[in-house]
Amino acid sequence: MTVIVREAKPSDKKPLMDFVTKTWGGHDYVPSVWDEWLRDKGGKMFVVEVDGKLVGMNRVRLLKDGTGWLEGVRIHPDFRGKGLASLLGEKSMKYASNLGVSTFRLTSSSRNRAARRQVAKMGFSEVARFDVFRARTKSRLLRGGGVDRLSPSDLSKALRMIRGSEEYRAGKGVYWDAFVTRALDRESLSELIAKRYVFSARDEEGNSAVAVCGPSREGEEVWLQMSFLCGEPALCKKIVSHLFRSSRPKRDENFVFLPKGSRLSKSLKEVGLKKYFQMVVFERRLD
Repeated sequence: MTVIVREAKPSDKKPLMDFVTKTWGGHDYVPSVWDEWLRDKGGKMFVVEVDGKLVGMNRVRLLKDGTGWLEGVRIHPDFRGKGLASLLGEKSMKYASNLGVSTFRLTSSSRNRAARRQVAKMGFSEVARFDVFRARTKSRLLRGGGVDRLSPSDLSKALRMIRGSEEYRAGKGVYWDAFVTRALDRESLSELIAKRYVFSARDEEGNSAVAVCGPSREGEEVWLQMSFLCGEPALCKKIVSHLFRSSRPKRDENFVFLPKGSRLSKSLKEVGLKKYFQMVVFERRLD
């Protein structure tokens, strides 16, 4: 068996999509982002051939925080369990490490045991778990205002509050951009404020809450996502209710990402959100 791992090229699309389109019952997002990924200079796609047949692919994305993000691994059903996903991962990490990247992350659903076994073989360790809550009804969301968008002048104060929160510590200092984790540092928070994606609420006792919330997309799928939330539980409920009540995303879907065990989980349930699934974040640091 001759195995070759190489960079992807435009002509690889059709033979790969012939089996990728069948992933997840035909709901895979990769076909809709293939062309975008191939053009993106902030990442690189790789494919694997076995005896001249294209049987797999993946992508590494170079993030602004200096980490490498592995995603989009797809292996033909007839060739799974042969270590091809690991070969793709190692090729991707070698490419990124030559550009100075030494920390790599990826994520997987907690239900995907095969993926967890595979990334463990590649030397990745679990560093955090996030519960993803979903709102499909507004019936129990609180009414009322009192939620403000933050301005650039609020940056330092908001960053201090975020860094002092349990959610920041338990979540390893990241926020979610769709299904990619990014460092929630001063630079990224400043960019999020400029996009008008950061909100706050306060009460008369001086308590406060902060949320990062905005539209997310993966291929043709678009939804509203609260990718970070911390602060006084009652005020967190107020922010979630305010933003989700006024939104009109596709299929009325809204998501909140919370580190596993956060005390805010109870607050989300009180306004009608339900735990939908759980994401596991894995990390590997090269010596």
